[in-house]
Amino acid sequence: MPMANYEVRLYKQAERNPIKYNLVDRISITADSDEEARTKAPHVEVPTWDNSDLALLFTEDGKTIWRLEG
Repeated sequence: MPMANYEVRLYKQAERNPIKYNLVDRISITADSDEEARTKAPHVEVPTWDNSDLALLFTEDGKTIWRLEG
């Protein structure tokens, strides 16, 4: 079975609306399973300028399978 593509998306909370987030960056990763992707997601290399507040991991079909707020 070929490896699947996943995407970690980094978001920054909007200054004027604490409920909304703006997309900061997208980082692609590949994994054999959703579980492996969830294991890899916290360790992706983010740009040094990154100031995001939220990271979400998406499957190829757009399903969110992991979330990290910070």
